[in-house]
Amino acid sequence: MEATCWERRLAPSGERQSTHNMEIIEFGCALATRDSELLDSQSFLVRPTQNPVLSEFCKSLTSIQQSMVDAAPVFSEAFYPYPAKWGHDFRIVKLQGT
Repeated sequence: MEATCWERRLAPSGERQSTHNMEIIEFGCALATRDSELLDSQSFLVRPTQNPVLSEFCKSLTSIQQSMVDAAPVFSEAFYPYPAKWGHDFRIVKLQGT
């Protein structure tokens, strides 16, 4: 998982970087059997909305470029459709901040 971040841990607003102002910009999902056999996996880019412009520090640290997140869906559009692809009935738990 990757999230927005800033050099010296200061958000553009001037407040300290925290889980309240960082946003997911990439996450991965995996589907495995109870015997730990990997069936499928995928990585997703996510467009941040609170601070949509990635800092130079974040781009350097993650290798994720602005154009990549600009073309990505927001978190709810990226995450929630994916379990249906597997053809199973998954119970989705509301994630903090969504």
